Amino acid sequence: MENGQVKEAGSHNELIQEENGIYASLVRLQRMDIEKDHKEKNFRSPSRSNKDFNDNMHECRLGLSKSNLTDTVTASSISRVRTNNDSNDPKSPTASFWRLLGLNKPEWKQATLGCLSAIIFGAMQPLYAVSMGTTISVYFLTDHDEIKERIRSSALWFLGLTIVSFLVNISQHYSFAYMGEYLTKRIRERMFAKILTFEVGWFDRDENSSGVICSTLAKDPNVVRSLVGDRMSLLVQATSAVIIAWTLGLVIA
Repeated sequence: MENGQVKEAGSHNELIQEENGIYASLVRLQRMDIEKDHKEKNFRSPSRSNKDFNDNMHECRLGLSKSNLTDTVTASSISRVRTNNDSNDPKSPTASFWRLLGLNKPEWKQATLGCLSAIIFGAMQPLYAVSMGTTISVYFLTDHDEIKERIRSSALWFLGLTIVSFLVNISQHYSFAYMGEYLTKRIRERMFAKILTFEVGWFDRDENSSGVICSTLAKDPNVVRSLVGDRMSLLVQATSAVIIAWTLGLVIA
């Protein structure tokens, strides 16, 4: 169109055939502008790319130097802090067994009953051994009635030992378990009360998160309970068994 009037009409292939036509002239001008732009870009791109490359390399070098400096400072700071912490942290004092046992003073009745039950239960094994030896010696007798009487007595004796062992075993474990539960409760209360006195920054550390604190409150008191209650029960029981076995051995011998 030119001045509001249609000068040429047809498809692209038809109009491009007329070299002096308006449409063909516009297409040639458009192609010339495109080629000119390409030439200018090709001429400017090497210098621009070199400049961008140099700028990028400079930024990378600065970034690497800064990161290396930061890593060096951070590593040295961490090592210095760890060294200071290692040198300043005092050694944890060794826990006293009697001090831990003193936390069970309110349960002295259960402690006494548990120790007596452990002593009696420790005496059961030597008494079983003596009873078994007495029963075997019965078969060397010649009187049939005497054999029956001795076997009946041995059977009743074994029945009595079984009943006593059952009762004292229950009493022993119940008493020391009762002591252990209250000991665990007191240790947890003291630990939690001590934790609440720490400053807020202490709780921001990863090693002092809520999960770690809950795990510590759950596990550590149980370890103390096993060290105090369970081992005390086994110690009293084993001591009783050794002393009574040694005494019976001297008496029978």
